Amino acid sequence: MLKRALVVGLVLLAVAAVIWGNRIAAASVDAKLPELLSSELGLEVTLAPVRANLLTLAVSSPQLRMGGSAHPAVTATEVQVHLSWRSLLRGEIRLSSATANTVRLDLAQWPDSEDDNSDYQFLDPWLPTGLKVKTLEYQSADTGLLTLRGLNWRRLLNGSSTLDVRYRTAGKRIAIETSLASLQDLLSLKDFELTGSVRALQTKGSRIDFALQIAAAKELAYSARLAAQSAAMNATVDFGAATAWSWPEKSTTSIESIKLASLANMLKIYTVDETQAGNDPLAQPLPKLQLPAHEGSIHIGEIVEENRAFENLKLAFNSSEQGITVASLSGNGSHGDLTAKADLVVDNNLWQVKANAKLQSRIETTGIAADYLGSDWFWRSGNAELGSSGSTWGELLYSTTGSIALRGFHADPAKTPVVINANIGGTKTELGFNDITLS
Repeated sequence: MLKRALVVGLVLLAVAAVIWGNRIAAASVDAKLPELLSSELGLEVTLAPVRANLLTLAVSSPQLRMGGSAHPAVTATEVQVHLSWRSLLRGEIRLSSATANTVRLDLAQWPDSEDDNSDYQFLDPWLPTGLKVKTLEYQSADTGLLTLRGLNWRRLLNGSSTLDVRYRTAGKRIAIETSLASLQDLLSLKDFELTGSVRALQTKGSRIDFALQIAAAKELAYSARLAAQSAAMNATVDFGAATAWSWPEKSTTSIESIKLASLANMLKIYTVDETQAGNDPLAQPLPKLQLPAHEGSIHIGEIVEENRAFENLKLAFNSSEQGITVASLSGNGSHGDLTAKADLVVDNNLWQVKANAKLQSRIETTGIAADYLGSDWFWRSGNAELGSSGSTWGELLYSTTGSIALRGFHADPAKTPVVINANIGGTKTELGFNDITLS
C-alpha cells in the first residue's frame, strides 16, 4: 500500500513539475526571447503570450511581429517551434522544426543593416531543419500582394536544402520547386548554385526548368548565370554588379530559338485572360515601372512562326528610373533587314513611347515582307516614325501618331516605281491612317 502511494505521489509530483515547469518556461520565454531576437535581428520583436512544453522542447505563440506595430516587416500567426534535443545535449541551441499558419512579409520595412557582415553564418542556428507555412503573403510596393501557399522548406543531411511553394494565377495552381546545393555556401557568401522548376499542375507544356549560379568575380562583387529551358525557348542570362546584394548593373541574354506557338501557349497558361474574366484588356492600367539603372543586350538566334523565321535579332538597351531606351534593334527576315530605336518614358501609370524603324530588302527579285504583303508588289525599303502616350493599353494604342513610307515597284514588265506615304492618327477608340498618298 505504501509502495503504491509512493508511486502515485511521484507521478503527481512529476506531472506538477512538468505543468509548473512549462509555465515557468513560458514566462521565461515571454521575458527573454523578444529581447534576444531584437538584439540579433536589429529591429523590434514582439510576441503574444507563449506556451511552452519542456518534454517536446516546443514553444508556440499566437502571433509574432518584427518591426514597428504600425508597419511591421514580418507578421506571423500560430507560430510553433521545436528545439533539437541532440543539439541541446551538445550545448547548442538549434531549431529542429517550425510551423506557422500565416506569414506576411513587407521587406521594405526591414531596417538597413549598419554592419558590414562578412557572412551570414550567425543565422544558421535560427534556420530550422524543417519549416512549413500554410500561407505566405509578400507585400510589394510595385506589384501589390503576392500570396503563396503550402511553403515547405527542408534541410537535408548532405548540406543541401529544398523549398517548395504553391500559388494560384489565371485560375491555375502553380508549383515552384527549388534545390540549393549548399546552404553553408550561401550563408558564407561563397559560390553557390540553385536549381528548380516552375509548372502549372496538371497542365501539359507548362514546365520551366532553371539553374542559377552566383560566384565572386575579380572586378565585380558577384557574377551570375541564369539558364532556363522550356517548350518555347532556351535562354541564358549572364549578369553581375560591382556592389554586393545590389541589382545587376549589366546583363547579356542569349536565346537560341523562340517558337511563337509554344510561347503563346505558355503565356495563355501563366497569364489571366481579361476577356474571359469579363474585363476589357485595353482598359487595364499600364503597370508602374520603377526600374534600376541597368545596361543590357539580348541576342536571339531565331524567332520561328510556322515555316517562317526571323533571325539574328540583336537588341541593346538601358534602363533607369525614367524608363527604357532601346539604343539599337536589328534583325534579319527572310527577305529583308530591320533596324530600329525606341524610347519609353514612365511617370507612374503614364507611358510615353517614341520609336523609329527602317526596313531594307536584301534580294533583288523579292521585296520585304513578301510572305505577308503578296507577290504583286516588291517593296524595296520602308521606314516608320511613331509616338504614343497613355495610362491604359487602349490609350497607348489609339493615341499613336506618326508616319509610314514604303518604296518599291509593281511586278509588271516595266517595274513601275511606287512610293506610299501615310500618316497615323485616330480617335480614342480607333487607330487610323490619314493623308495616304501614292506616287
